[in-house]
Amino acid sequence: MVTATPAQARTVRALPLDPAEFGTPMPFPTVARSSAAFDPTDHWRGLARLDQSCFATEGLRRHGWTQDARRAVEHLLATADAPAVTGRRGRTTTR
Repeated sequence: MVTATPAQARTVRALPLDPAEFGTPMPFPTVARSSAAFDPTDHWRGLARLDQSCFATEGLRRHGWTQDARRAVEHLLATADAPAVTGRRGRTTTR
C-alpha cells in the first residue's frame, strides 16, 4: 500500500538527504534537524528510531527511487556499526 501520491512523494524526496533537515549521521530522525525540538541525544526527538528508517527507505523504494533507498540503507548500516559513545544526560549515541 502506497499512501503518498506521486506529487507528495516528489516533494518529500529531497528532505532525507538534506543535512539541514533529515540528512543526519543516523538517517531519518523523527524530528528535522532544523526544528527547535531536535535533540541528537534523545531517542524520541533525535537519531535512533530504526522503525522510521525502515518506513522511509520502503517509501523511497515503493516510489521507484531504489538508488536513494539503497544509499540510505548503506549509510544507516555504516552509522549503526559506529562505536557507541555516551551523549549528554547519559544516553548512548553515535558519532
